[in-house]
Amino acid sequence: MFQSFYRILFYRLFYKKNLFLRLPIIFFIFIFTSPQLKAQNLFANSDFEQLNNCTEYHQDCASEAWFYIKPSATPLFTPNMVPKPFSGKDLLILPIENIYDPQKKRQFVYTMFCCPLQKGKNYKLSFYVNTAGNTFYGMDFYFQKNEFTSANFSADNVKSSIHISDEDIVNELGGWNYVEKNYTATGEEKFCLLGNLAKEKFDFSPYQRMNKGGDVFYFIDDIVFEPVIPQPICSDFKLNTDKLYNQNFRHTELVLVDNEAKIFTDTVT
Repeated sequence: MFQSFYRILFYRLFYKKNLFLRLPIIFFIFIFTSPQLKAQNLFANSDFEQLNNCTEYHQDCASEAWFYIKPSATPLFTPNMVPKPFSGKDLLILPIENIYDPQKKRQFVYTMFCCPLQKGKNYKLSFYVNTAGNTFYGMDFYFQKNEFTSANFSADNVKSSIHISDEDIVNELGGWNYVEKNYTATGEEKFCLLGNLAKEKFDFSPYQRMNKGGDVFYFIDDIVFEPVIPQPICSDFKLNTDKLYNQNFRHTELVLVDNEAKIFTDTVT
């Protein structure tokens, strides 16, 4: 997207007259559209373009840095129900409800912030969401200090850190809704979970299921979580990003992002 933008920019500015009159404009555009300014984003692989090659299957199976739990396997879906990504070639498939067994069969997605949030600091969450023509009933973000697993996480015991509703949709383009919402950190946020934490069932019909198992999905693209006031990146930014990318097992919870050792369960006699 940036390459196309700059090609058009150079054509209009360098091959037209009055170049020197336009130099201040060039400087302004480069300063305020430079990809370097996006380094503040605390989500790794925020456009979901980089795919993880699963160690257990030796093939691409999910987006790097983003992980499913309950179960940990990548969800199955009907391909013709997936919209075209807002940008690029890939997006995040977010399970939101199961029409046959709501709540008990809800699957979630989580990631680790590249830098832990700082207590009292204000952050802005923004992303694009597409419901494939279905009603948007909302979605939730939940933050905690410890890593999520199917064994230690129960949607019944938590309250949403950020709830997204219709009121948080800023605009719409081609079926994609752009969402923005601010958040003040408590200082305990290291991991971020996405999904549906509502106690009530969303009113999806059997005709809206997106696979044989009865799952309904939302689709997420270009997600950003950044400080409202820009600040230096933490010293562990690269280390944490590497941890996220190095977790290549995607159909087991025996390997965690924040724990280099595998978790084994055994019986000793």
